[in-house]
Amino acid sequence: MYNKSLLNTIIFILICVAMQVVVFSFIVYSSAMSSLKLEQVVILSRHNVRTPTSKNLGRMTPQFWPHWKEKPGFLTKKGFLLEGYMGKYFYTWLNKEGLLPAKCPSEKDFYIYANTMQRTMYSAQAFVRECFPRCNITINHADTDKPDPIFTPMIHNSTDIFKEIAFKEMKYIFNHLNLNNSYNVMEDILEFNESDFCKIDKDCYLAADITEFNITADKKPEVTGPLKISNEAIDAFLMAYYNGFPFKDVAWGKLNDTNWHSILDITAGYHNVTFCTKHIARDIAQPMIKYLTNIFFNSNTRVILLMGHDANINVLLSAMSFKPYELDYNFISTPVGGKIVFQKWLDEKANEYLLKIEYVYQSNEQLREAAVLSYDNPPQFKLLELEHCGTDYRGFCRWNDFINFLSDLKKAAKGLYLKERKLAPEVLGRLYAQYCDVINRMYDSYLNSVHLQRAPCILEIVSLFWKRLYELRKELVNYIVNDYIYVDEALCSLRKTPYDIQIVIPYHFPLESRSKGIEELLQTMWADAERRKNAPKMEQKKSQMLDFDGFLSTTGVQSVQHVKIIEDSVSTIISEDFIQANLIQKHERYRKFYIEDFKAKCRRRRQYFAEKVKDAPKYLRISAARLIQRAYRRYMICKRDEMLNNKRDVILGIVPDPFRKKLSYEEENNKIYERKRRIRQNIREKYKEEIEKEKIRLVILKKDTQIEDITENIMLWFKEWYEGYGFFPKYPYDTEGGTVMVIRENYPYIEEQIEEDEKMAQRTKGKTKEMLKGEQKAAKLEAVMREELAKEQKLKEAELLFKQRCNPMSDPGYQPQQSIHTGNITEALQNYRAAWSMHDRFPESPPSAVFGYMQSVLTEDLMNQLHVECRKYVDELMRLDLKLLIKKHQRMYKKLGMKYPKFKPRKRPNVPAPPKPFAISDKMLQNIQIVFDLNIISKPTAKMKDIYGDLNYAAYEQNIRDPDAKFPPPGCGDIRSLLILSCVFGTGIEPGAVRNKAVMLLGPERNGKSFMVDAICGEINAVKIDITPEVFSAVAKKPARALSEVFVAARLFQPSVIYMRNIERIFIKKV
Repeated sequence: MYNKSLLNTIIFILICVAMQVVVFSFIVYSSAMSSLKLEQVVILSRHNVRTPTSKNLGRMTPQFWPHWKEKPGFLTKKGFLLEGYMGKYFYTWLNKEGLLPAKCPSEKDFYIYANTMQRTMYSAQAFVRECFPRCNITINHADTDKPDPIFTPMIHNSTDIFKEIAFKEMKYIFNHLNLNNSYNVMEDILEFNESDFCKIDKDCYLAADITEFNITADKKPEVTGPLKISNEAIDAFLMAYYNGFPFKDVAWGKLNDTNWHSILDITAGYHNVTFCTKHIARDIAQPMIKYLTNIFFNSNTRVILLMGHDANINVLLSAMSFKPYELDYNFISTPVGGKIVFQKWLDEKANEYLLKIEYVYQSNEQLREAAVLSYDNPPQFKLLELEHCGTDYRGFCRWNDFINFLSDLKKAAKGLYLKERKLAPEVLGRLYAQYCDVINRMYDSYLNSVHLQRAPCILEIVSLFWKRLYELRKELVNYIVNDYIYVDEALCSLRKTPYDIQIVIPYHFPLESRSKGIEELLQTMWADAERRKNAPKMEQKKSQMLDFDGFLSTTGVQSVQHVKIIEDSVSTIISEDFIQANLIQKHERYRKFYIEDFKAKCRRRRQYFAEKVKDAPKYLRISAARLIQRAYRRYMICKRDEMLNNKRDVILGIVPDPFRKKLSYEEENNKIYERKRRIRQNIREKYKEEIEKEKIRLVILKKDTQIEDITENIMLWFKEWYEGYGFFPKYPYDTEGGTVMVIRENYPYIEEQIEEDEKMAQRTKGKTKEMLKGEQKAAKLEAVMREELAKEQKLKEAELLFKQRCNPMSDPGYQPQQSIHTGNITEALQNYRAAWSMHDRFPESPPSAVFGYMQSVLTEDLMNQLHVECRKYVDELMRLDLKLLIKKHQRMYKKLGMKYPKFKPRKRPNVPAPPKPFAISDKMLQNIQIVFDLNIISKPTAKMKDIYGDLNYAAYEQNIRDPDAKFPPPGCGDIRSLLILSCVFGTGIEPGAVRNKAVMLLGPERNGKSFMVDAICGEINAVKIDITPEVFSAVAKKPARALSEVFVAARLFQPSVIYMRNIERIFIKKV
């Protein structure tokens, strides 16, 4: 048992050490803050609580809105009071820091500039009145007859290209909003189906209505439709809530916590679409950025207050690239009375200026309850961080970095491009590094996952991340003009090392690269080749390579016992134990030599230099020998007892084993992964049994009802078309999914078909068949001409761009390409959240959401499969029924003496033919025996980690300075990273990676190219087939026939690597 007093002593010591660390950290932080002095504060504020501004509130709902005493858009009395509380708190803080005097300040101490609207002017007055109640402080503003250029959120750029880019950005953000649920909640709250919009304008469904955008110079970006209507209503709800109206008057008492969060997504989406797009935010924020830059560069005023609107804050946050943030205890990200506070501090110890930016605002409770602000009840603070100005642990960034960023931003606002070559690689490199980190984390979560139904979802997301990663890498390669990309600047800004973005090859890659049956076939063929080699004169029997466990399911024959024989790698890896054994043998030989040499020296000394000494008597020597013998025996007994006691303590775990070899971090990880993999395999066997049982149960219970439901659904579809269109629909083809296409709403609606028929009638009215054919032919020729003109225009644009880039004064800079995969990534993540967020938030009593599988999900998947199978069967029957209905309809027309119209049949979609299956036969296996007999196939065991070498850190800096891009040679670490991306992940095992069918390694002789090939093969468990000409032609009697069998064997045992050394000797004429 453990000594309790010793244990208590250890715990007491640990507590003391922890308290010392905490106290020391507090002292360091306090000393760091004590050396700081506040020099300047610039406040950009939003006005406080106002009345609603919309003129359409009465048309949105039949219900009565709460009565406001003030005019629309005016500051309320409570808003004036709340802004005064904020002003009183700021005065207390700034007076304590020594920025504001106790007496009336001058304009050098305190300067105010406000927008000309009533709500901003009165908010500024409320702030000033509480700061300096007995002082006459001027509130500066622009001409009241004209819109203020600094605060008015209007578009300044009138070019068509700007409008096109801005419209695409707004459309892109809007298309990624999922607001259907929020619209439904708003319809219930507003009773929208009884509103004037529904009764008069016939717009009864917000989700079905169209949202439109308009971008006009000298005007605010305009959004019309359900997004604007809902945002105006929510704004009225928020202002009523902040102003303290009773809860029954806030949205008529229909809001709760869930509804609030649901409808606030509309407000966030509206502001993101209108003001937070990249180009619109930069364009609108130009005057504000210029004004702030002038303040930070030239103004010595201690405190400056700018009173504006939430639009000013939104565009400034987007234009200055602030990192995303979330406010605690408030509904929205830019609440009324909220302020962005720029603080300039002087670090007197380091003698440098620092910047700190905070968002100061009042919580929902403080706004609604009109709580007085003080040090005991302060407003809320949120630290804001800039993307281009890194912050330390205290939230400060260097003032010089901020000033440099403002200078670049000012240039960009003038329309100048930032042409420094480091800009694009740094921006793209940050994205690239973050994707590398995400992929590593996703692979780790997949390997640690023991949930069978969740793992495929993770791999699907990883594959999309891979596609985006290769897209970024291709863009970096095209920009830097080199296969070896260096993102040093990006790593510095992210505070990472190059090794942090090295993608680790997942543990499951070599294990899942080849199926168990193919692996056993490979081992069997090696065993047969070895037997043929050892006994060449024995009569060979017919090969039965197919008769093994992996192919029992296809052939139905018994398996043969096979011997596992694997050729050694060409590049042999010497083990650590062998090296240690060699060292021990060397030391032992030297020890024996040293003893013999020492004895010889002693004999020579006694013979030539030592004095003559008489030998001791024989009995004395015998007594001394016996004494030494007894002492040594006693020593050995004690030693053996001590060794036994030590072994016992090691086995019991009392003391650690000093001779036990510790596992490396990678080995420990792989051990955990292997354990999780065995657990998954065991669960998978149970899962298969459960699938069979559940499938039988569902077929027995649900198949008949499924068929009846599907038949009834299709008959109802026929009826809707017959009543609404007058004719029956054209049945979808099997390749289109049958009537699944109708369920997914991919089949045209009746209204669309009627509209298309009307257009066709107008197009063919008064025209003969010859005229229509002539028009079709002319349209085809016109399309061909347009395509040729587009190609010529594209070539002209490319030539013009090349000429512009040749001239440094007209170089347009680098424009990053828009990704085609980010939308798919967002969709995949949303699908994952939709499928699993509910199970993660409310798990079942057994932990089936994270371990094993979920019975409910299993049943749901099987029901979907059963539904699809039943629908295929029903589609075949209903096609026959549809033909009978059409014939009956034709007879009805004939009886009435009318001609049944001819309908153009549906165009059958072009479906690519499925690939032919790779058939394995005894004849094929006999033919590829030559590959094994020639001894050109091997299975290397080297790994990518065996390629030692560092990364080349100087390449990036030299690339920046050198306009001709003369790159230094890459290091071994760079080559290893490129091989992992191009060869290991590029083999096609990972579905998201770009597949490379051929890779050439170019370099001087005896630099490890062959070893790199072995490392690639060992990492993905691939077979290596060496067809080097001097080797292959020497051992193969018929090289052409043998080469064809090589390709067959490579396809059969994939992943495989066909290796050819000294390839330049073959293609020397072409090269």
